[in-house]
Amino acid sequence: MAAYTFDGKCLKSRFGNRIGEIEGKIIKDAHSNKVGEIVGHTIKDAHSNKIAEVKNGDIKDAQYNKIWTTDGVRQIIDGPGELPSAALWVLLLR
Repeated sequence: MAAYTFDGKCLKSRFGNRIGEIEGKIIKDAHSNKVGEIVGHTIKDAHSNKIAEVKNGDIKDAQYNKIWTTDGVRQIIDGPGELPSAALWVLLLR
């Protein structure tokens, strides 16, 4: 069983605690503060600085160093979508 669940909008822990949510392309924490956004295949922080990119199943940082894979994220977050789950992992869980 995955440690977190994502229903397409809200990320929750296995105990049901809300960790964050995606509202359109904006990612917010549990207190509804903007922590980042998804622009194309790029994950940006709250100040629009590129912090990661998802390409061909790999998650790479701003310097294009591989930091993890989307398959690895799927083992932690159970839910739809490759890019949204990766963005939630990068911005809220990593």
